[in-house]
Amino acid sequence: MIEGIDCSTYQGVIDWPKVADAGMRFAYLKASEGAAYRDPVFSRNRHGARDAGMLPGAYHFARFGNPEREANWFWACAEELGANEFELPPALDLEAQPPAGWNRVQTMLWVGKFLDKLESLCGRVPVLYTYPYYWAQYCIPEAVFGTYPLWLAQYSKTGPWHPGPNDQPTVPKPWDRWTVWQWCGSGADPLAGVHGVPPDRNLFNGSWEELCALAGAQTEPPPVCG
Repeated sequence: MIEGIDCSTYQGVIDWPKVADAGMRFAYLKASEGAAYRDPVFSRNRHGARDAGMLPGAYHFARFGNPEREANWFWACAEELGANEFELPPALDLEAQPPAGWNRVQTMLWVGKFLDKLESLCGRVPVLYTYPYYWAQYCIPEAVFGTYPLWLAQYSKTGPWHPGPNDQPTVPKPWDRWTVWQWCGSGADPLAGVHGVPPDRNLFNGSWEELCALAGAQTEPPPVCG
């Protein structure tokens, strides 16, 4: 498995070469939230991670406004990160509570419309981030959602520093495997190069070659940004 992080403005100024030297090989970076917020350090993190030889990806925190408008806003804020080689597919962060009175069908219709719009913008299958309790409470295990790579949040019980060899998250239906596992939450695991709140820690469920394939890249490091 391959180690990585996800981060946002809460991590402050990041020394990306030190993060890479600590063994991190990919980074999901917050780009946007809702239809009006853009993470102010996204662009700096994007270039920093790539310059350090890491595979970057962008994620959007869902707020359940107009789904097409949120997807368009995300893609603009992400500066098309995820449309090219050496970039992980863009991800939808699904963890905020849906609007009061919504049922599961309404929630899933929103998710489907957002993902459809995002896929039409980037030309790639997006990644879906959630956690088991959220998915069980607000969502429906329709088979179509199993086609999206799963980024699953469930914190390791054998930590706090790293999952044990037999430690695995609970994979909700309709998926039969996880692609990325956020096994440790922010603030729990200090990391060299991060001077703000320690970042969430993640594992990719595969080899470096498979991670590169997800990013649409060869196995050499990403090119340095110009």
